[in-house]
Amino acid sequence: MPVLMAHDTRIALGVDGALCESRTLLLDRWLPMEQTAQARRLFLERVLARPALLSKLQAWQALLGTGLALPPENLLFGQLRTHLAVSASAGLFENTGLCLDRFSGLPFIPGSAVKGCARRFGVSELSKTPGVEEKADRLASLALVFGWTVADWGADSDWVQACGADADRVMSAVGQRLEAQLAPAQAVFAQEQNGAGYKCAGRVRFLPAYPWSLSGPDLGVVQGGARSASRSPRRFQGGKESAESEDFFPVVRAGQVFVFALDGSDTLLPAARRWLQEGLAALGIGAQASAGCGRFETGEALQQAWREKARQQWLERLQKREQVQRAERQQRAMAQAAGAEALKGFKEDLTDEELADRKLAPLTEEQFQSKVQKIRSWDEADQQAVVRALRQSHLIFWEEVKRRAARKGGQWAQIEQAIRAISKESGLGKMP
Repeated sequence: MPVLMAHDTRIALGVDGALCESRTLLLDRWLPMEQTAQARRLFLERVLARPALLSKLQAWQALLGTGLALPPENLLFGQLRTHLAVSASAGLFENTGLCLDRFSGLPFIPGSAVKGCARRFGVSELSKTPGVEEKADRLASLALVFGWTVADWGADSDWVQACGADADRVMSAVGQRLEAQLAPAQAVFAQEQNGAGYKCAGRVRFLPAYPWSLSGPDLGVVQGGARSASRSPRRFQGGKESAESEDFFPVVRAGQVFVFALDGSDTLLPAARRWLQEGLAALGIGAQASAGCGRFETGEALQQAWREKARQQWLERLQKREQVQRAERQQRAMAQAAGAEALKGFKEDLTDEELADRKLAPLTEEQFQSKVQKIRSWDEADQQAVVRALRQSHLIFWEEVKRRAARKGGQWAQIEQAIRAISKESGLGKMP
């Protein structure tokens, strides 16, 4: 059965999207849910074989290094040890998808998923921390890094459960620690006990993770298990489960190196970075992480190697940008010099009167009127240019000058007399 599309969409993209170059669009909108598993596998392989736009990688690296000015120490590199599946909800083919950048088609991990991975490991570490004071220190750091809502302090929250039997004493100690960090902390915890709501944003920002570079095909297709087939409503025909019990899922292939960027409080970044680093290695990220998917290699040897690569790439990018800017400055200087030389030659061909008239040409009406009011402060050439303009292109304003002089007198009467005198003395004749 072909992929279902509207008639005009089929004309634009071809049968089964054969003319569509965006694997993001095909994967998000036109999964062939009614075909056999092998037909779906062929469709996914055809879609994922389309190349991504690598310019996105360069733009993202430029944003991290230049736009946000993040030091390499704020970057965490992870190399996939197992395939990564993001957005594969409940293992069902109908809900299967990948987080692909809308325009480039590159795989990425949302910042919320990155933050969730770090938080899960931080909470697991909290549950293993002995002693009330040590737990309070750890929980205060967690709260400041990730922020909180009302539910995070409730009896069913993972924070409270991780504190175990010492939860009440730990929470009291945490309030004292946060009071030193947040001005409203004392009032906040008093409100919490009364059931009032309060939210606080975390002090560390977790950015989306993109591949730093692509090594070979970035996406692939893997086969799912019978569990997903038994839960899919499309596996039943005539009241009986279909013999076909496995599906195929799009994934990011193992071996790809992703860059995770963190930004925020310098005092909290080391803890947040460690939680993320160990969480990616131990817990994984994305769908079916409990089964071993989405695990990363994040050792220090890998960090040092890729950070050095990042430094070199950023240095080369800065040098190229400086070269481009230097060339642009030289071109502007040459253009200005050429323009000044041309203007000099042009001015040499003009009389003094023509030069004075051309100086008035770009003035707005307000600027010209201001010049008329100060006519007695200009040199003779400019005065005569103003009078010529009043006799020709600005004749309407000359009528306004006469009206104001007759009605108000004073300054405007003096301006009118000065204009008439200049016109007469310069040989232009009597003003209209």
